[in-house]
Formats: sequence, C-alpha cells, structure tokens
Amino acid sequence: MFTRKRKSARPMNLLLACYSPDQWQELLATADDSENLELTWSEWRKNADMLIDGLKSEGRSVTEVLIDINDLNHYCRMHDLPNNAETRSKYVLRIHGEST
Repeated sequence: MFTRKRKSARPMNLLLACYSPDQWQELLATADDSENLELTWSEWRKNADMLIDGLKSEGRSVTEVLIDINDLNHYCRMHDLPNNAETRSKYVLRIHGEST
C-alpha cells in the first residue's frame, strides 16, 4: 500500500487594509459602517497591531495594504457599492493584485 505524504500547508498571506492618520476622519465620515470603526486612528492602529501580533504568533503572514480613502470612495461610487467592511476587504484584494 502506498502512502502519500501531505505537503505541509503554507501559511496564507493575509491582507490587512490600513489607513493613514490624516485620512482617518474622512473614512469615518464616508464609511457606511462607521459605528463599527474605532473613534481614533491611534485606537485603530493599536487594535491592528494586536491583531497582527496574534496572527504572526500563529505563524501567519500579514501584509498591510495602505488604502487611499479618496480612491476607495471613487471605487465605491463607480461600482455602486457601500463603503463597508466587505467592500473594503474586496478593494484590498483588488489593489494588492494590481500591484503584484
């Protein structure tokens, strides 16, 4: 009987939407789910860093993708999409794919 060795699964590279401090208020003003976002960029950054540290401690790779809020809002208007977590996640995949 033959036994196949399983290849060890490579950890998935996770993409994390990131924002600049100077655009945080613009994100809050235009996001349809702003009630789910941190009130300040500093608070968001602290939570993002904790998330990244936790994922890395599990052996996962995380790539931060800087989002320009003006470009995101334009994308949402062009595709008639809400500016929410789901759309921002899809947008990150899209722009990261274009840059690689």
